[in-house]
Amino acid sequence: EHSRQEGGSHPCIVSFCRRPHVHPCAQLAKSRPKVGPKVSSLCLEYTTSMYSPRRYKSTSVALGSTLCALLCLGISLYAAQAHLLEQYRSLESVAITDRHGDILTLAPNVKSVYAQYESALPPRVAALLIKKEDRFFYIHPGINPFSTMRAALRYATGSRVGGASTITQQLVKNLLSHEQNRTFFNKAIELFYALALEICTTKEEILVMYSNTVFMGNQIQGLSGASLLYFKKPLT
Repeated sequence: EHSRQEGGSHPCIVSFCRRPHVHPCAQLAKSRPKVGPKVSSLCLEYTTSMYSPRRYKSTSVALGSTLCALLCLGISLYAAQAHLLEQYRSLESVAITDRHGDILTLAPNVKSVYAQYESALPPRVAALLIKKEDRFFYIHPGINPFSTMRAALRYATGSRVGGASTITQQLVKNLLSHEQNRTFFNKAIELFYALALEICTTKEEILVMYSNTVFMGNQIQGLSGASLLYFKKPLT
């Protein structure tokens, strides 16, 4: 017995060495709880519903409708801005000049007033105009929502309604000839045109357009003509 133990291996050592090697991932897989057939069917149904053709079709229809709506809105805004620019050009008087280019006389425009447009506005005049007419001109998108809500609240309560129009809205009103017809419908139209003008035109251009179209009395349109008529001086 002693010789057998010396010549052979110990039983415990043999059993330990012959134990099969198990990979750690296999042990982890065995330790995980098995998913029942009911849970597996629910997961399969949810995955199938996510990638179903009906879901893809509804998503495509919604995306296509949104893109079409944005395209129509962009075209409408561009058309509104183009209409305002056409009206703006029609309000400038035709100038009759001599051979040296000096203006002899001005012809009345479609509103039977006289207007000579300026391409730029002096910085001092621009600052005073913004301070007097629209302090938040460079901040708002053509519409001041706080002034609009305040005016609507005063109108609903029967109080005296103050001015709530921005410089852009006043310019649109002048270009659309809505000076004498102040209704909610015209206000809504002017709101849309003001947004279109703000999106497609710079603030400086809007300010110059307003200074050229504002009515100053005595058949004079624009700050430049009013300065020459009332003060015999150019606008500086």
